[in-house]
Amino acid sequence: MTDLGMIARAAKGVTMDDIYVSLDALKDQQAEGFRHLNQRIDQLNQRFDTVVQMLLDLSKQISSQKNQ
Repeated sequence: MTDLGMIARAAKGVTMDDIYVSLDALKDQQAEGFRHLNQRIDQLNQRFDTVVQMLLDLSKQISSQKNQ
């Protein structure tokens, strides 16, 4: 007859291994999601910087025209 304690320990070990594998997979998905978000934020920051630079240039042009 098989020892019930041994079966319980084996089931617990498999369950814990499954949990750790699942957690690792979730961490990988989360990391990939953050990489994607960071890329999007970087692209948006570049656009924002471009728009701000254009506004500053326009402001300078308007100021120089007013001073003439």
